Amino acid sequence: MYALPDSSATGQPVSGASYEFGATKAAAGVSDSLKGKDGHPGSMLVVDFNVSRMLRPDLALAGGYGHTNYPAGNFATDNVKVSFDNLLSKRTDVFIALVFEHVLSSGYAPMFMLGAASGGNQLSVNVGILHNF
Repeated sequence: MYALPDSSATGQPVSGASYEFGATKAAAGVSDSLKGKDGHPGSMLVVDFNVSRMLRPDLALAGGYGHTNYPAGNFATDNVKVSFDNLLSKRTDVFIALVFEHVLSSGYAPMFMLGAASGGNQLSVNVGILHNF
């Protein structure tokens, strides 16, 4: 388990824990980003939980859930993700990841690096090859 105190630069408290049992790993984390809107202070709470399991020595399955709440912006989201990772070698793997995000309040579903959707839901399918140098 780890816990980080408030950073003097950002004032963002972070804590989390992880546990490994056999081929399965589970982790949970909570962070609070201190942001504001229109000059007013605000807090954006993020809670995340994920589980991964090695199905075979070369195949991993992972899933997770995240919740973000930003009361100052009247905004909250739920995020669910599932991924498969085929480890081709020590340095190369092929992956597919599905991510679904739903906005619980009014607004558009923003997804990291994709921008906002035209409505309150967004689905992302990511396929790729990762090679570590």
